[in-house]
Amino acid sequence: MICIIRQMKITSRICYGLRILEVLADEYKKSGGNNYVSSSAIALREKISKRYADGLLALLTLADIVAARHGSSGGYVLTRPPSSITVRDVFEALEGYTLSSRCLDKKSGCSKRSDCSGRKIWKKLESEMLKTLTNTTLADL
Repeated sequence: MICIIRQMKITSRICYGLRILEVLADEYKKSGGNNYVSSSAIALREKISKRYADGLLALLTLADIVAARHGSSGGYVLTRPPSSITVRDVFEALEGYTLSSRCLDKKSGCSKRSDCSGRKIWKKLESEMLKTLTNTTLADL
């Protein structure tokens, strides 16, 4: 059985993105969502480059997970409470997909899709992962 499951890898984008969001979630809890945190402060706290943090924050801003404000009191803040931002939201914002097997993708062109011996387990695994990602919020981390 040959199955391509490249997309089941959890990337550094996801790991660092969640760490960045944990910083913003902590600040949200302290301030009720009123204090903006600079990307420099986030990068320093999480020991990642500012450039990398800026790139992830830009994607999270596009997905309306965080809001940005420019200026001396600027930075980033969560757009809603940590309890309403799911890990699935983060996956989709940073990677454009959630974890899934190529076998389940109708557009993959897999010639064995209809009679794949592993399809049943991949479908079950994907279902469980999506359930976990959807039911886990930043507040749970």
